[in-house]
Amino acid sequence: MMHRLLNSYEEVTYHRVKEVADQHGAHVFTKVRLADAIPLNKSGVSDADFTFALKAHLDFLVTDGEYSPLFAVEFDGPDHKA
Repeated sequence: MMHRLLNSYEEVTYHRVKEVADQHGAHVFTKVRLADAIPLNKSGVSDADFTFALKAHLDFLVTDGEYSPLFAVEFDGPDHKA
């Protein structure tokens, strides 16, 4: 059986962020790979950070109308995996 993409806390956040984003012609994406949002090649990050960035994801990425990243939302803490 497949599990849900968003937990209940993330779902509430998604709807709130999307409501505001829609008012400004922005888009909200969930579970975006960090390396897809931030250019890593020749960035100067350590090999360990580079490897981490290839595996890590952002909980939410908000882009403008042209799909350029504006900001990201990342949950940390005990309720993140609830």
